Amino acid sequence: LGTKEGIRRYGCAYLPMDETLARVVVDLSNRPHLEFRAPVGTPSAPNMPFTLVEDFCRALASNLRANIHVELLYGRDGHHIAEAIFKGLARALRDACEIDPRVKGIPSKVAAVVFNLTVTEATSNGFATAYASGGNKPNASNLNFAAGQTVPNLVTVPVGSDGKVTIFNSSGGSAQFVADIAGYYLPGTPKASGTFKAVGPDRILDTRKSSAVGAGSTVSFSVPGGNGTPLAAVFNLTVTEATSNGFATAYASGASKPESSNLNFAKGQTIPNLVAVRVGSDGKVTVLNASSGKSQFIADLAGYFLR
Repeated sequence: LGTKEGIRRYGCAYLPMDETLARVVVDLSNRPHLEFRAPVGTPSAPNMPFTLVEDFCRALASNLRANIHVELLYGRDGHHIAEAIFKGLARALRDACEIDPRVKGIPSKVAAVVFNLTVTEATSNGFATAYASGGNKPNASNLNFAAGQTVPNLVTVPVGSDGKVTIFNSSGGSAQFVADIAGYYLPGTPKASGTFKAVGPDRILDTRKSSAVGAGSTVSFSVPGGNGTPLAAVFNLTVTEATSNGFATAYASGASKPESSNLNFAKGQTIPNLVAVRVGSDGKVTVLNASSGKSQFIADLAGYFLR
């Protein structure tokens, strides 16, 4: 069943077998539990003690991590009783495992979500920050905007335990926000190489606290990766206080500069873009200021891929 994405999850079956009637209800909840109800002295099938029926159901609930309820409503023949329970269990499981055509979009439990965030009709300059619902607002930004401007940016952000994301409007006025879902990351603890770990967002670079990056110069910064050096990083890169037009290129520290760009900007413009880039063996990423003037750069980490 994998992640159980899109399945019905619940199944129920009443199974008659001549004089016997059994009811079986299944919830593929990832919370193992068995509720088995049958009268004391229920007869056994030939060559199979009735206790083995309950033992089988308990083992199934434990290994499938399912909530299973079995109830013998009535019956006299041991063979019919066992058959009714097993067939009822099979039919309930079949229903629970089926894909539900009504289920669309994002599952109820995900680790992080990727969406295009657009601001419009802003009445003053500001920035927006996306973060997990219920969490503390981070010192980070995902989208910078001016009054009256309509501007988008791609966002990767953890999802709160309530299945929601919060958007903070930092401006001194009102603003309209539009979010268009692009995808999501499944829950669980990332362990395998190439799996994604969503964080923060966490600010990992702010040259305004040190010095601007000069024309044609670079700045390198470390990418925290839990227990080791990440394979790649996803972060929001923002440029501000640029003294001339140009572009920025992010690449793995120690690698040759690629013929590409991640962010294009005009003099005096503050503009962000989401970046996904390999991390150098030293755990760092380098950003090139490809302009003829100085620029300030800010990087807010959204997550990383395990090496």
